[in-house]
Amino acid sequence: MRCNAINMLRQAKNCLEGGQSDDFGYSVSLEMLAEHLADVRDGKHTWEEFAEFYCLTERDRKQVAA
Repeated sequence: MRCNAINMLRQAKNCLEGGQSDDFGYSVSLEMLAEHLADVRDGKHTWEEFAEFYCLTERDRKQVAA
């Protein structure tokens, strides 16, 4: 299952800034993101695999009407 990193980070920021409880597991999501970044750094995954998992590819961009 893919993870929308941009939305996850935005929601985690809102949770932290608002002093809300972490009911949706943002701390776990952020830890997972840190682990995935370490895997990329260590050569276990490529940037392309990282981008695909976190919805950061060209196909994930919002389409702008011409």
